[in-house]
Amino acid sequence: GGPPPKPANVAPKPAPAPPSVPPKPARAVPKPASAAPKPAPAPPSAPPKPKPVVIRVESSGGRSRLELKQEPTLGDLRSEVAARLSIHAGAQLLKLKATGRQLLGEDHVPLSSLGVQTGAELVLETWDRSEAVVRVNSRPAGAHRSLSDLSGPSGSNFPPFEHFLQFRNYDLADLPSVDLLRPVFSEKGKENKVPPGITLRRQRYRHVDYIELHSKEVGRFTRLAQERLVHGERLRGQLFGYYVEDPHFDGCGVRAVLEGIYVGPQAAEGEPEDRQQGYARTVATALGLELIGWIELVRSREATATPAELFEAARRGAATLKAEEHYSGYRYASHKSVAVVVQVGETPRVDAFMVSDQYLALVEAGLVVESDGEKCELRPPATPNELLPLVLDAGNPVTTFPAEWAVVPVESGAAKRPRRLLPRCSLGEALAGPEAREADVLAHAVRAMGEDAVLWEPWADFQLLMRLVGVA
Repeated sequence: GGPPPKPANVAPKPAPAPPSVPPKPARAVPKPASAAPKPAPAPPSAPPKPKPVVIRVESSGGRSRLELKQEPTLGDLRSEVAARLSIHAGAQLLKLKATGRQLLGEDHVPLSSLGVQTGAELVLETWDRSEAVVRVNSRPAGAHRSLSDLSGPSGSNFPPFEHFLQFRNYDLADLPSVDLLRPVFSEKGKENKVPPGITLRRQRYRHVDYIELHSKEVGRFTRLAQERLVHGERLRGQLFGYYVEDPHFDGCGVRAVLEGIYVGPQAAEGEPEDRQQGYARTVATALGLELIGWIELVRSREATATPAELFEAARRGAATLKAEEHYSGYRYASHKSVAVVVQVGETPRVDAFMVSDQYLALVEAGLVVESDGEKCELRPPATPNELLPLVLDAGNPVTTFPAEWAVVPVESGAAKRPRRLLPRCSLGEALAGPEAREADVLAHAVRAMGEDAVLWEPWADFQLLMRLVGVA
């Protein structure tokens, strides 16, 4: 046989299919929701407001809350204290209450560098309470750094007036002025300006720092006044002397030197007004002396001065104000009348003081009336339309105030080696009294010429010269 026959119509085998790839699932297209309104773009945020620095200050008038700007300086604090508490920046003594550390430096020094932050508590003191260290920027070159350097023999905290002006850069804004204290009268239909208020303050300076007493002259007056005091009479004398610079107060201090005491017949109100007073002024003028104050003897007491004595001293002080103006323009710079009170009793003592410029201005403005009580009295309005300045004590309006507010103590004593124009006190109490006769004084002078002494020495007695003027 031959080859087998081919099968008819046999289909060829199909080619193998490629491996199937599973299809990717179709992404689900979210159905569009109901279109919400798009929010408006937010406005640019405003910068936060700077928070003030809150400080609490304790002073003699109470506790005060001060708000200062952000990042305050020491000058900002001083200015705020001056505005709120009426204490000049040059007289402030600020301390941290927690540590007692004093805040010192220039005005531009940040408070944060001194440890003062929000919530800090400070204590404010002034010159009348401590030996304040003076600010650097209010002190001229070469000036002292503390008031203890300027104090006198007893360590007083009252600087001389000239240094007080230098410390303040000659700022007179808050010093007493009688022009600001005068009352005004309201008128209907017009705009009336109310006079500014007055805050009572203790004076932090002195016009006279020391009075050098003539021990023999004061002793003679004391013996003479004691005889009157036994009978219930008051005896007052006028002090004549001169003023010199005191080296113990850095050359800026003022010392009053007593040379003689004039005691004349006492008028009804206690003023010695008689022809002999003219003799005393004649002698004083010839020797270059002037009236420097008054002296009085009283019984022992605790107070330095009574309201009645202060009022009388203020009236006399106003009468002795000199017409020439001080170079600073301050009117009361010529106020130099010193009152000397000799207290007799178990513990005799001598008190010398001046009335403060503020009290003197109140008396000159007619706001203080004479008082026999324990406190100084302010007068009420004379008419319904009279507007008087409001007087404040520790922030509260008052009609009376303690006398010690108006007292400025003056140091006193006798020189160990006095160099006086009139060193003698040859006249006894009988011839030095107001009832002495000129003939008796002249007879004493004739006897004194026969003494074995320098020719002029027997005549170097203020009382003797005054009465010899009357004889001539």
